[in-house]
Order: sequence, then structure tokens, then C-alpha cells
Amino acid sequence: RRVLFRSSHDTFTNYLTFANDGTFDNNNTFTNYSTFDNNNLFTNDGTFTNDGTFTNSSTFTNGGTFANNNTFTNGNIFDNNGTFTNNSTFTNNSLFTNSSTFTNNSAFTNNSAFTNNSAFTNSGAFTNYLTFANDGTFDNNNTFTNYSTFDNNLTFANYSTFTNNLTFANNSLFTNSGTFTNNNTFGSNGTFINSAGTFTNGGTFTNSNIFANSSAFTNNNTFTNGGIFTNSAGTITNNNTVTISGGLFNNSSGTCTNNATFVVQSGSLGISTASAFVNNGVFTYGNNYTTRFRGNIFPQIPSSAAFGTAVLF
Repeated sequence: RRVLFRSSHDTFTNYLTFANDGTFDNNNTFTNYSTFDNNNLFTNDGTFTNDGTFTNSSTFTNGGTFANNNTFTNGNIFDNNGTFTNNSTFTNNSLFTNSSTFTNNSAFTNNSAFTNNSAFTNSGAFTNYLTFANDGTFDNNNTFTNYSTFDNNLTFANYSTFTNNLTFANNSLFTNSGTFTNNNTFGSNGTFINSAGTFTNGGTFTNSNIFANSSAFTNNNTFTNGGIFTNSAGTITNNNTVTISGGLFNNSSGTCTNNATFVVQSGSLGISTASAFVNNGVFTYGNNYTTRFRGNIFPQIPSSAAFGTAVLF
């Protein structure tokens, strides 16, 4: 079935069941109040509002404005080249590519491959169960939970609640101003900034480039730094294992408390601190110095323990 809207007077309103088994081109205004099944090709270059149930089983391309106010299930290919706003329930079971603006204000569940090439804003509940590649801008303003593989290749900003339960790879810029909890694997080859939020690591976090903390960071599992790790006016609490391997830890104006194991490996750039580093556990510095000293540790380290660079305090 082919439907063409060519003039400003061509509006289509569906109140019952509509099955598209051919080609449907919307160039004006289409409002669905019932059930719309797309089994072939649906192209929206105008305004499409779904207030009923919309199921895509083939190819849906949005080049205009698409607002989902009820239930939208994508079972095949959904390409967004215009503006897509989800105000209700959106479930992606196949391939979703966003090349323009996608705003989620409700429940969005991703069960397949999602590629963001432009702007994605989450103001609802977003749950990812498969592969998500962010090549644009991802802003989280509500709740985002990741159970699969998330690759950030440009900009990811968390302003609310983000929980990673599987694999997150940061290859560019990650900023946290909300609550971020890592329960599995997080690898950062780009820049990670914890500026005004709370970051809790309960899994494995590996930093290979820049990690800048100016807020609250708690490590309850394994944190390995091979890059530049800076604590500026922030609070770091280690309850498990922190390893400085090949990089530099600069505690410039914050507070670092070690309650378990803190290791600065020889061959790294070392550690510099102009602020308090309180040791309540085991601190190992290179091959020469291990201490269980309780309190602000750096005035206690003899100069002979330094390696690579001097210990500053």
C-alpha cells in the first residue's frame, strides 16, 4: 500500500488497525491512535505522532519529527535522521541508528545494536542489553543502566544516575556530575572527569590516559592507573586495591585515604602530593618501601625510597 501526502492539507489519522505491507511515505502529518504495523518500508519526512501501538518489522526512516506517546517496538531497522522524542515505551530489538536528535523522556530498552552519530539525551529510564556505540553526544539526565557493551567514541556526560554492569569503553571524553557506579569492567583510553558527582568503583577500572577527580571517588575493587591520575580538591577513598603502574598519581589539593592496598610500582612516574595522604592499610612504593604506618604518610617516607621522580610533599 502506497500513501503519498503532497500538500499541506494532506493529513492522515488512523483510529483502527493499519498494516503497511508496501511503501508508506508521510510528507505531512500522520497521527496514529490505534495499531500500526509496518511490514515493509515506512518513511517519515513530516510529522508522525504515535498515540497507540507502532510496531516496525521492516525499515522505518525518520527524516522529520517523530513523537512516541505510547508503545513503539522496533523489530528491524530504524534510522533517525530528524527529531525523535520518546514520551512513553520504546523497545529496540534490532538496529537503531540515530544521526540527528533523539530525546528519551520515558522507558527505553535496547536489546540490539544502537549507534548514535549525533545527539542523544536521556531524561527517562534507559536500559541497554546489547551493543551501544556512541559516536556523537550522549547526555544522561535520569537513569541509565548498561548490561552489555557500550563504546564511547566522542562525548558522554552523566548528570544523574549511571550504572555499568558489564563493559564500558571510554575512548574520548567521559564526565560525571551525578552518581556513577561501575560494577564490572570500565576501560578509559580517553579523558575521565569526575567533577561534581560521586563515582564508586565496584568492578575493574583501568585508566590509560587522563583521570581527573575533583569530587568523591570510592574504590571498592580494582583500580589500575597507567596514565595521569590527578586528585584536585576531591576525596579519594580506597577500600581494596589501587595500583599506579606506569603513570603518575598527583594528589595536588585533595584528600586520599588508603584503607587497604595502595601500590606505586617501580617504573611508573611515581607519586606527588601537596595534600593529605592518609594510610590505614598497606602502602608500597617501588621495590624499596612498604609501610603500615597509620596517618599522613608522606613525611614518613625516607628520600632513599624515591624512584624515577622525587616524592613531593
